[in-house]
Amino acid sequence: MNARAAAARARPFVVGKGIARALRGAWRHDADPIQISAPELLPCVDALVRSGAGALVWHRLRATAWRGAPELESLHSAHRTDRLRFAINVRHVQAVVTGVRDAGIDAILLKGWSVAAYYADPALRPLGDIDLLVRERDGDAASARAAALAVRRPPIDLHTALLDLTDRTVAELFERSRMIPLGDIAVRVLGREDQFRHLCLHFFRHAGSRPLWLCDIAATLEAMPQDFDWERCLAGDVLLSERVVAAVGLAERILGAIPSRPLPSRWRRRLPAWLPRAVLRTWGTPFDARVFRPTAMSLSLRTPGEILPALLRRWPNPLEATVQRKGGLTGIWRPFVQLHEATARAFRFYRS
Repeated sequence: MNARAAAARARPFVVGKGIARALRGAWRHDADPIQISAPELLPCVDALVRSGAGALVWHRLRATAWRGAPELESLHSAHRTDRLRFAINVRHVQAVVTGVRDAGIDAILLKGWSVAAYYADPALRPLGDIDLLVRERDGDAASARAAALAVRRPPIDLHTALLDLTDRTVAELFERSRMIPLGDIAVRVLGREDQFRHLCLHFFRHAGSRPLWLCDIAATLEAMPQDFDWERCLAGDVLLSERVVAAVGLAERILGAIPSRPLPSRWRRRLPAWLPRAVLRTWGTPFDARVFRPTAMSLSLRTPGEILPALLRRWPNPLEATVQRKGGLTGIWRPFVQLHEATARAFRFYRS
C-alpha cells in the first residue's frame, strides 16, 4: 500500500495525531529520533511531503532503524530536494532584495524566509514565493522592478499592506523592522514582536492548514530573546491577540514547544477543547479533499446522488468557520458557527 492509499483509509484525526508526533521538536538541533514505526508513519507521509514538512520529519527519521524503508523514501527525497532548492533560492532572494534596493526601494522580507534561521538547519524549512512588503508610495516602482527580476526565480509577491496585521500601519512595521544576514547580504525583516504576531495570524487566517506554519511558530517561540516584548506583540485588536495566544497554546500542546520567553500570566488562557482537534483533523484530511472548486457544486446538482456528498465536502471545519465568521474562540457552540458559515456559502453560491 502506498502512502496516499494508506492516508485515504485512515481517519483524518488519527493521521493528524501521527503528523504531530512526527514533527514534535523536529526544528531543534537536538531533535530526538522519531518514535513512530514505519507502518504508523505511512498514512502521514503524503500529507507531510505535500505540506512541505517532509524534510523536517526525515531530520528525525534518519537516525532510526527504518530510515531505509522503501515506503518512506519520499521523505528522504523531500530532504534532498529541499536542501538543493534552499541553496538556489537563497541566491534568488539575494538577487531580488539587492535589485529592489538598487532601485531605491526599501522592502521587508516576510514569512518563511524570515524564520528559516530558527531551524536546526535553515534548509529544513522549504521556501516558496518571495514575499516583500513595501511602502504604498513604492508600490508601482516595486512592481515594475519585481517583474524584471522574476524571470527564472520563485514568484515575487509584493504587499503594500498585510492582511494579517490590519491593526498595525506599514509605517510602524518599518519603524520596528530589523536587519538580519542572508548569505553575504543583510535583509530587512519584521521586528520580532510583529513577526511573531504575523506568523500566528497567518496560521489562523488559513485555518491552521499547514503543519509547517505551526512549526514556524514553535521554532520562533524557542528562539525568542529575553527582551521580547509580549505587551507590544499582543497590543491591538483583542480578537486577533486572542488568536496569537491560542497559537502559542497550540504550539505547546501539539508540537511540544518550550517558549524561551513564556507568555505573561495575565495572557495565559486554557485552549478550547475543540481547537487542537480541529487543527489535527485538518492536517489529516487528504489535500485533494480540501480543494474547493466553485463550479463543482453546480455539476453535482445535476446528479441527485452527488448532492449530499458535495454538501458534506463543503461543510466547514470549526476553525475554518470561526475564522471566516470573524468569531472568537470561546463562548459560542462551534456547530452553530459552522452552520452560519455553511449558510453564508450556500447564499453566495445561490447568488452566483
